[in-house]
Amino acid sequence: MARLLLLDLPAEILHLIASKLPNSGIKNLRLTCSFAQVVFRLRFDRVFLSPHQRDIDVFCQVACSETFRHQVVELVWDQNQFCPGEVEWEDFQFDAFTVLESYELATEMVRFQRNRIAKVGCLRSDDFTPFGGINMPVSRIAKIHTYVQIRRETNEERNNDSFALEHHINRFPSLKRITISHSTNGWLFEPYYETPQIRSFPSGFMYDIERSDPPIEPLWNGFGRIDPSEYAESTRAYGAIFRALAGAKELQLEEIVMENPNGVNYGLPIAFFTQPLALDYLNLVELLRRPHLRRFDLVVTKWGEIPDNGLGPHPPATLLNAALGKATSLTHFSFKLTTFYHHPANNWFPLKTLLPINRWTNLRHFELAHLAVRQNDLANLLGGLPQSIRSIELGFLEFFEESESLAGLLDEIHERAFWSGRDEMNRPRLGISLSVGQCASRSIAIRVDAEIETFLYKQGMNPFRGSQQPDDVESGKGTERDVFNPEYEWPRDEDFDWQVEIDRAEKRLSRMLMISEGNLRRIEDAVSTMEVDVEAMRFEENSHGW
Repeated sequence: MARLLLLDLPAEILHLIASKLPNSGIKNLRLTCSFAQVVFRLRFDRVFLSPHQRDIDVFCQVACSETFRHQVVELVWDQNQFCPGEVEWEDFQFDAFTVLESYELATEMVRFQRNRIAKVGCLRSDDFTPFGGINMPVSRIAKIHTYVQIRRETNEERNNDSFALEHHINRFPSLKRITISHSTNGWLFEPYYETPQIRSFPSGFMYDIERSDPPIEPLWNGFGRIDPSEYAESTRAYGAIFRALAGAKELQLEEIVMENPNGVNYGLPIAFFTQPLALDYLNLVELLRRPHLRRFDLVVTKWGEIPDNGLGPHPPATLLNAALGKATSLTHFSFKLTTFYHHPANNWFPLKTLLPINRWTNLRHFELAHLAVRQNDLANLLGGLPQSIRSIELGFLEFFEESESLAGLLDEIHERAFWSGRDEMNRPRLGISLSVGQCASRSIAIRVDAEIETFLYKQGMNPFRGSQQPDDVESGKGTERDVFNPEYEWPRDEDFDWQVEIDRAEKRLSRMLMISEGNLRRIEDAVSTMEVDVEAMRFEENSHGW
């Protein structure tokens, strides 16, 4: 019987096969013969840009390629850093223990998450591999970290990433989406996005997975005014993106997305919305008024309390509302407000003063997360959403009053029958996400949706009634999901005890630290002589891939 060769298959089947392969697999197929080079084409629907040199180089090369630049529909701006920045020598021993701990715990989380998904149980506490035993030497890691950070800081000082974006943005005529992400690192050794910089690291290279925007303290100085240097650092990336996009008037951009998985503390500082004449704010307004814009996911970070600077009781709310009111073509809107170091009752914003929902007549998806809310105020906002709404997401909400809760919110929505009169196809689907618990990974959350739909439309029980807390659900209700592994989800099961798993990880960590003295000495030796020859490292990176 004659053998059927791969390339004898119809073109439709070959294209289907290629759609299931990563680019690395397609590259290998293309090397087999000239016909495969014609049939199997590399996918370049997404490009990455960041202050890291490798990302800048690849971005510019794709922009200059007549073959690939027309395929790009998404640009991901990577906000991650791979190391915590400059480390003072006298503090390094403490920092080294912290780094070792974060690497080991993060790796442990990956391992027992993977094992849990595979239903083979978690690692035993005696299943131990010393730090560095299967990975790169610590001195080598420190050297690469320093080299990468030096080049990143140089590019930030010279604005090389911003210039690359402004110079090449118009060379992507099919560009539809801009994503500003702090999620590229994902889990250690399991990146959420495989950026060119991450792909360039050697096997076993360990990097920091902390995700946050600078600064880590309020932007306001002691006189209630914005600190210019801190503000510039905190808004640098956003300003560069808004400026480049505002100047690219030929682009028909449809989506601007600020990614903010649970537990990732970053976003556009709320001070951004206190300066009505600032160029960055005006550029954002210009983007939002464009008729092709369909989706806007906004993340705002508020550090501390907002002082009264004479512009009104809540000037940020006024400017935010004014900017969002220009986006009349939105069909998808998400708003997340991350707050730190303040009592939730301070600087409260009524939701309708923030969000001009009456201007979004075509809105189909609406999301609120990480806000401190009043139950009745939120219910009024949801009831005022347009007839076009089809899905609503609420996540990680905090209520001002002890008497208010998710259970009470659902009861109020049910009693007021906002959507019960609609036919089944036009009823919005409401989903609520909440934290698994303090001991669980920050990226894992409980999502409740099917039970809510049954309660609102099919005379079911309130899923938040009957549990010990009115903001919690009983075992067996809802599902647990990991934002860094979106294809994985599993039923809510109280038999899995996160505290037990953390105890095992900490026990394993303590044993690791007891024998890590040699590794710490190696780190100390590496850092004490860390005058990296940048040119030599660049040659090694380009010639040998590290």
